[in-house]
Amino acid sequence: MIELIRIQNKIFCEIEVNNKKALMLLDTGAGISYISKEFATNCKIVGKAKSAGQTGNFGNVKEVKEINNILIDGIKINKQYFIIDDKFKKYFPCDGVLGIDLLSKMNIKFDFNNNTFAFNSENITKGIPFSINKNKIFLNPKINGIEVKNLIFDTGATNLSIEKGLVAKLNLKLIENDADFKIGDSNGHLIDFKTYIIDTFEIENLKKQNIISYGYCFQKSRKLKNFNQNGIIGKSIFDGHIFNFDFNSKFCSIE
Repeated sequence: MIELIRIQNKIFCEIEVNNKKALMLLDTGAGISYISKEFATNCKIVGKAKSAGQTGNFGNVKEVKEINNILIDGIKINKQYFIIDDKFKKYFPCDGVLGIDLLSKMNIKFDFNNNTFAFNSENITKGIPFSINKNKIFLNPKINGIEVKNLIFDTGATNLSIEKGLVAKLNLKLIENDADFKIGDSNGHLIDFKTYIIDTFEIENLKKQNIISYGYCFQKSRKLKNFNQNGIIGKSIFDGHIFNFDFNSKFCSIE
């Protein structure tokens, strides 16, 4: 079991790489894991390189290496590819990012009530179905009584966000006096936000009422082929609950 560390409203944990401790952002919204160039140099990572040229969560990828001797929750992991890059350090004060490519190697338990997470062998044969696409976890909650498919379970996100195209269908209430705002994401795409109130949010026994949500609209260039993201489930929803994910059965449970 590993302690979750809260820094600047984000969730981190410590792992070991080549017997050196690394502070990592716990980010199920990241499809690919990262290690900083400085940490890779200091712990003498010499794993074989993989062809780059792809796009990660923080822009174009130039260097990818296979890393062995990773210790998480007492479990040793070998042959794990990491992007070697420092772009994430602009946003997060840490040595790297644990993405879903690594976290989905085993069943996992996130306890946001006691601030721990653990790899575990618990098999879930029935429960809440989820899907994996483009290395993202997708859940299908009910918002204001209507099922909404393909919301990303994102431990790196702070709030619930909904694609603006669903705002009218879900009857979301605009907060009139709240200023609209635009930000650039880590890949440089402009995101336009408005703030709304959601009456009810439900996934099985997890129920929230009168919560803040951001309605967002990406630039068209952000839209990805075969990637129907309708929103993001962030910390404001999952905090105080326990999520168990079985990556074989594709079922999860929530306490």
